[in-house]
Amino acid sequence: YGVSTVLSQLPLDSVVIAVELEPDLNLLSVTSPESLLPALLTSYPEQLQYFHAPYTQQLLQEICRKIPTHIRRVQLLSLNNGYSLHAEAYRELQQGIEDELARLWRNRATTLALGPLWVRNLFRNLPLLATMPRLDTPSKKDSKFGRYTESSRTSASHASTDCPRGPVVVVGAGASLEADIDIIRNVRDQVTLVAADSALGPLKGHGITPDLVVVLEAQPVNREHFLFPANSQPGTEQEFPFTACDLSSLPSLARYFAKSGGLFFITRFADISLFERIEQHGLVPATVMPVGSVGVCAIMLTTQIFSGPIGITGFDSAYSGGLPHTRGAASHRWALRRSTRLDQEPLFTFRYNRRPVAVNGKGDHTYLTEPNLIGSAERIGELFNSCPRLFDFGSIGLKLGREVPSTKEAVRAALGISASVSDPKSLPAQKEQQTLPHKSNGISKGLVQTTGLCSFLETEITLLNAGIKELIKLETGDSEQTTPSAVAKLEYLYFDVSLAAPTSSAGRRRALLQAYRYKELLEHSLAKFSGESA
Repeated sequence: YGVSTVLSQLPLDSVVIAVELEPDLNLLSVTSPESLLPALLTSYPEQLQYFHAPYTQQLLQEICRKIPTHIRRVQLLSLNNGYSLHAEAYRELQQGIEDELARLWRNRATTLALGPLWVRNLFRNLPLLATMPRLDTPSKKDSKFGRYTESSRTSASHASTDCPRGPVVVVGAGASLEADIDIIRNVRDQVTLVAADSALGPLKGHGITPDLVVVLEAQPVNREHFLFPANSQPGTEQEFPFTACDLSSLPSLARYFAKSGGLFFITRFADISLFERIEQHGLVPATVMPVGSVGVCAIMLTTQIFSGPIGITGFDSAYSGGLPHTRGAASHRWALRRSTRLDQEPLFTFRYNRRPVAVNGKGDHTYLTEPNLIGSAERIGELFNSCPRLFDFGSIGLKLGREVPSTKEAVRAALGISASVSDPKSLPAQKEQQTLPHKSNGISKGLVQTTGLCSFLETEITLLNAGIKELIKLETGDSEQTTPSAVAKLEYLYFDVSLAAPTSSAGRRRALLQAYRYKELLEHSLAKFSGESA
């Protein structure tokens, strides 16, 4: 009752989501001839949606898949006393939708700031596919960009039967890394050690080199993670780990890893047809859904690549001890460089400028954190829910999922390592069995043929030329097209500011400028391959 009145007074781009959790009332609403619901759904097909599910979590996933991307706020409205039957569940549902919208708009703000940089880096890194193998996993992209649905959780959390089966430890750069470094050193020779790039410096500082480092960041500041101290002994080369790089990561680092050894994966950072064209030309490596954190990405990739038990540490999602990262990380070194006699703790100012909130965490301790860090913890928690092989032995930070005591014995048992380190003869040859992803069958796709790369570059340049002509005609008033066909396929020209093709003169001029920039990048790559073939 009252839904038609509400709908008549709301803006046309608003949506009313009707929810019924009580099974008997749902049956009455759907089947009773006296029910108003069927007529309302027919009268308002775009604005009114009805949902019912036996579980709140399942209902939340269905609603989040259907909510339009322009929605920014949620208002709970109770029109009858049926609300009182499950009042707490309805409030939890509202909070879940608000959290998902907050996450979506945080991602939108990140896309606004970094979207063009991601596209430029992707175009600059594409030629490296001819010299750097592609990571291959069984994951599939989700049909709804940016929404962490049940299907995307399942595809991102189960490794294929061809994957290495040994134990794995994934390391982040939180303060718990330093607290648990002795445990990592204890199991190092019997596990595959995967690290986020931000954890590489602290690990090298303790004399530990990971087997695989995940690189995600597109900005030049990411170079700081690889500026660790050189070996103290002169004349010795610095041992560098194998890397898995996002195709939109910093090109200077990707070029270096292409020479020293590494694999490419790709993050579908936006719902744009560019990725479909890359896939059509056979260029796409392993695909990872956008998670916004290199640590979360490292865990997600590990669950896809390896099929054995996975322990994680260093994922605090909090300012543990007042620090965003452990000592030796790039942020800590930055603070040491910035500290002065009058400002001895620059990270203190940085932390409180971000308006931290107190959250109860491990050991019933209170930790300072912020929405972005809480979002990362929620992402990791969702991985825990869908991947029973995961466990957390970090001693500090927010609660993520299945916890194992931070002791050597408990961690070794959870990893399936039963031998004692004090008896070297009893140690199984697990390190020999543990192979890096690029050496395992079904994990690496190998190099891309130059002909395939050239075909994609030529196709994209042709499409950009058509898009440039359409934008110029629209600007000069020579075109009668309402929806330019080529521009509609070039979403990466404007996806950071608009979900649809630009209609204003300023928007078209901006898209035209981006088109010329990207065309120059692609022509430079094509000329390079043409020169090599000649």
